[in-house]
Amino acid sequence: MLRFFICAILSATPAVAGTINYTLTSRNHRVSFSELQQPVAQLPCAFSHDCFSTYPIDVTIDGSLFSSSIVSFYTPANSGALTILQGSTVLVNNGAVGNLQIFSGGLSNPTLFEVSNLQLFTSSAGSPQFDEAFVLNAVLDGGTSSGDAPEASTWVLSFCALLTIILARAFKYRTLDLS
Repeated sequence: MLRFFICAILSATPAVAGTINYTLTSRNHRVSFSELQQPVAQLPCAFSHDCFSTYPIDVTIDGSLFSSSIVSFYTPANSGALTILQGSTVLVNNGAVGNLQIFSGGLSNPTLFEVSNLQLFTSSAGSPQFDEAFVLNAVLDGGTSSGDAPEASTWVLSFCALLTIILARAFKYRTLDLS
């Protein structure tokens, strides 16, 4: 019985999420930053109640560092995609073609995911300094993704299942010997 509880507790340990590396490119500019795959969402965000923000985030634009920036991610109700602010200055404000939401889960518990060559469109709200349509790429760095090794809790659960089978068989044979 104790073995069951130890296995249950160990297998319930959450996996460590990786980091998502974002790159936004246009003909004239390159923007990059990294976010935890499961960020601590700050609510509400600057322009809407249909988004969450994360900060402080170091953002690099054309080689220049904008430290302590705010990155906001939007739901489809607000065109999806993201906004990047430095203080009260809007650096980038882009929606996603098809109003794609680039995270799963709710606003208070989002999980960011990988995106490949997602075309964004400009939004003039806030008069962004880099008022261009970017192409977004978001790549998982660390953590687990399809094709990667299983997370630690999967190994623990598999070990516990194997241990239970072995001990059940040993108990069965032991019981038979006692009869």
